[in-house]
Amino acid sequence: MVLELYLDLLSQPCRAIYIFAKKNGIPFQMQTVDLRKGEHLSDAFAQMNPMMKVPAMKDNDFTLGESVAILLYLTHKYKVPDHWYPQDLQARAHVDEYLAWQHTALRRSCLRALWHKVMFPVFLGERVPPETLAATLAELDVNLRVLEDKFLQDKAFLVGPHISLADLVAITELMHPIGGGCPVFEGHPKLAAWYHRVEAAVGKELFREANEVILKAKDSPPANPIIKQKLMSRVLTMIHCFQLGLQGGQFPKVSLRGLSSAAPTTSTMGLELYLDLMSQPCRAVYIFAKKNNIPFQLRTIELLKGQHYTDDFAQVNPLRKVPALKDGDFVLAESVAILLYLSRKYKAPDHWYPQDLQARARVDEYLSWQHTALRSCCTRAMWQKMMFPKFLGQPVPPEMLASTLAELDRCLQMLEDKFLRDQAFLTGSHISVADLMAITELMHPVSAGCKIFESRPKLDAWRQRVEAAVGENLFQEAHAVVLKAKDMPPLMDPDLKEKLKLSLQFAALRTLSPPNMPFIELETNLPASRIPAGLEKRLCSATAAILDKPEDRVSVTLRPGMTLLMNGSTEPCVQLLVSSIGVVGTAEQNRSHSSRFFEFLTKELALDQDRICIRFIPLEAWQIGKKGTVMTFL
Repeated sequence: MVLELYLDLLSQPCRAIYIFAKKNGIPFQMQTVDLRKGEHLSDAFAQMNPMMKVPAMKDNDFTLGESVAILLYLTHKYKVPDHWYPQDLQARAHVDEYLAWQHTALRRSCLRALWHKVMFPVFLGERVPPETLAATLAELDVNLRVLEDKFLQDKAFLVGPHISLADLVAITELMHPIGGGCPVFEGHPKLAAWYHRVEAAVGKELFREANEVILKAKDSPPANPIIKQKLMSRVLTMIHCFQLGLQGGQFPKVSLRGLSSAAPTTSTMGLELYLDLMSQPCRAVYIFAKKNNIPFQLRTIELLKGQHYTDDFAQVNPLRKVPALKDGDFVLAESVAILLYLSRKYKAPDHWYPQDLQARARVDEYLSWQHTALRSCCTRAMWQKMMFPKFLGQPVPPEMLASTLAELDRCLQMLEDKFLRDQAFLTGSHISVADLMAITELMHPVSAGCKIFESRPKLDAWRQRVEAAVGENLFQEAHAVVLKAKDMPPLMDPDLKEKLKLSLQFAALRTLSPPNMPFIELETNLPASRIPAGLEKRLCSATAAILDKPEDRVSVTLRPGMTLLMNGSTEPCVQLLVSSIGVVGTAEQNRSHSSRFFEFLTKELALDQDRICIRFIPLEAWQIGKKGTVMTFL
C-alpha cells in the first residue's frame, strides 16, 4: 500500500511534511483532515491517531503521530539528500536542538498569534482583548530574536550553508502569523533574507501551493455552533499550553544583582555537562551518561539560586537553561538533542535509540509528544503542589492545582494507552531514551506527594522495570535532590523570590480564568411552600465551603414545583446540578463533594439519600460569558 499522510495545510507542521515529501519525490496519498470541521475529533480518525491531531502517517500497518517523528521517519526511509538531516555529528545535533526548542517556543507563539489575531475573532466570533494580542505579539518577537541570534546567526540557513529540516519547520511556523497579517520580518532584515533563501531552496511554486490555505485563513467563514463547541476547549488548551519554566529559565526578567555566580565555564576540552538534578531533563542526561560510562565533568548550575541567569552561564547557553553540553568548542542545549548526541558519539547500546526504522520512530514520537504534554503538567504539578506554597510561601488556588492534576491524569492515561500499551517499555522490549525521559518527568509529581502509580498497576510495573534497567543505586542518586525538595527551607532571597512569584502569576494566567463562578441549580418537585426559608443563602454558603470558593462568586438557582420522576417514582425528590471550572473534574474531587452536599440536602429537605441525585458538570472558561466576552479573555 502507498504511504498515507493525514494532513490539513492550515496546520504548520502539516505544511512542513507536505513540502518535504513533495520536494523529495516521496510518493504518498494525501488524506485531508479538515480541522475547521472538527474531522480530527471523529471516532474514525481516533482509530488511526488516538491523540486526535494532525499530521499523522500510515505506512501499511505502521502509524505515527508527531510531525518531527514523521519527518525523521521519511528522512531515514527514503534516503533523502544529506543536507536535510546531516550525517555530520555536530550538524545533526544542531538540527535536533532546533527541533526540540521550537515545540514550546516558536510554535506556540506563532500559533497563538494566528488565533488571537484572526481565528478567534473571524472564525469563532470571539473578541480578543487588545492587551492579550499585544502580549502574544511581544512573545513572538522574543522568539524571533532567539531564532535570529541563537540559531541563524550569520549563516545562510539555521544550521549551516544548506537547508535542513530545521529551516523547513521554522518557515512553516512563521507562515502562521504572516497568514494572520503580522509584519513578522519588520525589524528583522536577516530573517527576511533567510526567508527568501528558504523559499528559493524549496521552490517558489511548491512554497506557494503549501501555504495557500493559511494565507487565506483571514477569509474563513464563521464556524457553526456545533463545530465551535467541539473545537473551543481543544483550541484553548493548544494555544495556552504553558511550560512552567524553572528548568527552562523562562521567567519574566528581573534584576539579577545579588544572585549567586554560576560555576566557571572555562573549557578543559573534555565533555562538560551543565546540570541541576532538580531538573527532570538534567536527571535524564545524568543517568544516561553514568549508565553508559561516558566520561564527563559535572558543572552544577543551581536553579534555585538563579545561576542559570548569570552572564557567565549565558556565554555557554544563551537560552539560559539547563541541561547544556560543552564538548571542546562545541556547545549544545536542549535535553533531547544532548541525549541523541551522546548516544551517537559514544556508540551507546542500540536499545537506547534503535537503528531499526520503526523502533526509532516510536522513540522520536514520544520525545516530540512529551514537550507539550507530560513535561508541562509534571512540572506544574510539583510547583503548584509543593514548591510555591512551601518554598515560596505563595498559596496556590485550589482550582489551579485541581486543573493541573486533572491534566496530569489525562497525560498519564495517554502514556499508558498510546505509548506503553502491553509492552515492557514505552517503545518495545528494552529501555530507550523515551523511558528515561518519561520516568524522570514523573518523579517531579512523585516528589510532591502525588500518588500517580497507586491506581495504575501497569504504569507502576513499568516504573519498576525502568528502575531495574537503570540500576537502583544510580536511580536513587539521580533523584535524591528532588525527593528531598519538600524539606528545603523557605526561600529568603528577595530578588529570586520575586522572580518566581511573577512566574506563578504568569502560570495562573495560562492555566485558569480569573476567579470562577460555580453555578448551583436545585430542581425539585417539592412545592415552594415546602422549601425552607433562606435555603438559597445557606446553599450558597455550603457550596462555598465545599468547593473552597468565595461566597460572592457562587450563583444559586432554586426551581421548586417541577415535574420530576426519579427511580420510577414521583415521590418528593431533588436533583442538584453543580457546575464549575477545575474543582469538579475528577472522581476523587466529586466523591468528597458529593458526601458533603448529601449531608446538607438530607438535613435541609428531610429527604432520604435515594431521593437525591447530584450531577457534577466541569466547565471550561470559554463556556462562561462575562462583560461582553468569555472568561478565557478576562
